[in-house]
Amino acid sequence: MEKHRGTELVFVSATVYDQNRTFLRIYPNGRLVDSVTAWSNLNFNHFSSFSTYRVKDAEDGTLYDLGLLMGIGGIDTRRWKEMAEARGIEYKGPKIPEIPIMPDLADGGPSFVVVEGDAKSPAMDTLEQIHDLYRKEGTRMEAAYHARVKAHAERKAYLLANPPKPKDVTIQFWKRNNPSPRGVRALEGGAQP
Repeated sequence: MEKHRGTELVFVSATVYDQNRTFLRIYPNGRLVDSVTAWSNLNFNHFSSFSTYRVKDAEDGTLYDLGLLMGIGGIDTRRWKEMAEARGIEYKGPKIPEIPIMPDLADGGPSFVVVEGDAKSPAMDTLEQIHDLYRKEGTRMEAAYHARVKAHAERKAYLLANPPKPKDVTIQFWKRNNPSPRGVRALEGGAQP
């Protein structure tokens, strides 16, 4: 407990493109002024369902928990391009860093390219810690993600094959002994006041 300094919250916006590149916006403790925008070669879907990580500060060695409050979405650029072409619109996809700048995960391991932000921002520490965590636990995180996807698909198939039968709804009415004066006038006069 002496070397544990608590939990730091980090707000992360992650858009996963084609399941292999993620555009990130990181806001440490929700502060816009310290935000960092970056591209990562990680599929951040692997981080979903995990919310807190224990990390060690590189400078003084204290431990703290990093709580990710992550909004995540995915985009299939091939599908978006097809939809745009079907409507006669030119598709303008994101400018994802090319392979020499940011290698594929299988070739170069977890890496990122900062697009905007201060190198001294606490968000940079978070960005490095997340990629370091993936270096160490990425295989397990990916396996857990695929297990969640498989379990979801199995549950969906089961529910489609065996739809739950809704229970009967019971509505109870109680007779009021003392109706309100408004209700009496509406009943007697036929017109609303």
